[in-house]
Amino acid sequence: MFYKRKDYDSAWEAIFRSCHVFERIQRNGYCIVTAGDIHRIVPGYEPRNIARFASLKSTPKIFRENNLSILPTENGAYMIAPFMIFHELEKEDDEELLNWPIHQKLQSFESLQFEYNEATAVNLAYVSGILGDFLDDENIVPAICGRMHTSDFCFDVLLQNGKRMPVEAHHVQMEIDAAYEGDKYLSLIEAKNEGTREIVIRQLYYPYRTWKDRINKEIKNIFIVYRNSVFTMYQYRFAEPDYYNSITLEKHRIYKLIWTNKDGKDAISR
Repeated sequence: MFYKRKDYDSAWEAIFRSCHVFERIQRNGYCIVTAGDIHRIVPGYEPRNIARFASLKSTPKIFRENNLSILPTENGAYMIAPFMIFHELEKEDDEELLNWPIHQKLQSFESLQFEYNEATAVNLAYVSGILGDFLDDENIVPAICGRMHTSDFCFDVLLQNGKRMPVEAHHVQMEIDAAYEGDKYLSLIEAKNEGTREIVIRQLYYPYRTWKDRINKEIKNIFIVYRNSVFTMYQYRFAEPDYYNSITLEKHRIYKLIWTNKDGKDAISR
């Protein structure tokens, strides 16, 4: 059967049928689908892409209608269960906007007309001083980033019925958008350049669990949304390191980037 590249609803319906997902969840509480299963059932789909749910809205229909979600547990293996994998972003209604002037003449940033990808947005937060102000650390420098694999660890995930399910992660591929290390902290960053209502907790949790036992510095988990010259910054901690859903907001701040001339007068504000 041929599937359009982005017809994830139909593709997942075929995977559910072929892998007997509902029956296996009924019997075991979860179902494991592998990259080999996906290649066999819906050839032409990249497993990593089809199994990546960026938001609740973009989650395939068969998952939404049955209160199911997915977590990678091994490199090329995905667990389907009634997981709660998202965290709703805290409201910003009463948050004061902090105007942040930038005096450097950075032609490469200006020439993009503020249409930045996530990595470029984080770079701009760094060179403008916004990142240093928010992280509250001295001598921060760029550190690890890109695709890598997790360590092996166990954790609990909240289910739709309010109970917890134990899960094991083994050498799962993950991606860190950016990280900055300073005198006191390693700050791991997930960034978005578009509006979003929720976080996929895994994007913060897997890097956190991987690095917290590798270094003796405290880990800061940072989520950044950049839109229209505004950086919305969130710092989270995991109150229970072994509990995926223990994500807790520590700090929140909104910065409005103002480009200025050398004399301090506004040059660009958009």
